[in-house]
Amino acid sequence: GNRCAACITQHAQPSMMASQIKCPVFLHSGDQDSLTGIMRAMIWSGVRTPKVFAIMRGAHHLTPVPPSPWDPWSLAWLMLYQKGDANAGQYIWGSAATVG
Repeated sequence: GNRCAACITQHAQPSMMASQIKCPVFLHSGDQDSLTGIMRAMIWSGVRTPKVFAIMRGAHHLTPVPPSPWDPWSLAWLMLYQKGDANAGQYIWGSAATVG
């Protein structure tokens, strides 16, 4: 809805109705994820808000299961868009954005 400040998708898929998302979205997958990875272009094109689709080298479909190597970037995304913390944005858009 219109009250969501930011969202994060795990195991994104075309049926998630990406075009209906009304807030900034952080999508992530792995280069070894044979389920989500092949659909990333279709998912990416559907999102009409600020977005990042990050691909982690060596990550597979179960990589997001806690504890997840995505946790620092997920937290930064929420801090940036839900709390307005510009410093957290460096982990998404800036010099600290490198994964791995």
